[in-house]
Amino acid sequence: MSEIVLQAETRSECGKKRVSRLRKAGKIPGVVYSGGKEALSIKIDDAAIEHLISHYAIETMVLSLEIMDGKKTSKKTVIIKEVQRCPVHDSFKHVDFMEISLKEKIHVHVPIREYGDPEGVSQQGGILEHLLRELEVECLPTAVPAAIEVDISGLHIGEHILVKEIKVPSDVVVLIDPELPVFALVAPKVVEEEEEEEGEEEGEEEAAAEPAVIGRGKEKEADEGEGKEE
Repeated sequence: MSEIVLQAETRSECGKKRVSRLRKAGKIPGVVYSGGKEALSIKIDDAAIEHLISHYAIETMVLSLEIMDGKKTSKKTVIIKEVQRCPVHDSFKHVDFMEISLKEKIHVHVPIREYGDPEGVSQQGGILEHLLRELEVECLPTAVPAAIEVDISGLHIGEHILVKEIKVPSDVVVLIDPELPVFALVAPKVVEEEEEEEGEEEGEEEAAAEPAVIGRGKEKEADEGEGKEE
């Protein structure tokens, strides 16, 4: 596992106004949680966070956080627990880190990535459904996979791949229900669409016939009215 280093500084800025000025200066406020220890307030360059999210899968990323406190620098091994963004401008608002030990197992969510061209799609015209996007696993921080790769090339219509059928490294334990479907290949809903179209056409024909009936009724009433006037 290659080491990813992130520079940070201790932070004294608190309160909405001071934190707002901090963001305008290109810094993002953050907090490092360390189990039962007191949380540490820090600040990171906005550009550094943007680079991390653009180039790495933050769900599985283990970082070496170098924190400057005056003239002293300390290091912490951390994972990113949460990144908060502004819903209007999509800018970063806050980042939460969790300190971990490289000798203790952690729970992380690893993305699932498929590869291959399913025979049920290319030869049978089926539709691939991706039902599960990530796996919750337990392993040492040094063994966290960047992604779980799944070969879907052999899937045919009516077939699926379950969690228990996915191969993971021997030092990684999957924590979710093994019977959950991850991928399914289903037939296209052509028949249902044809039935809906036929039903719409019948409805249009009936709607088109109604004015003629109403018209005839009015003509009959008009004829009866004329007869009464005579």
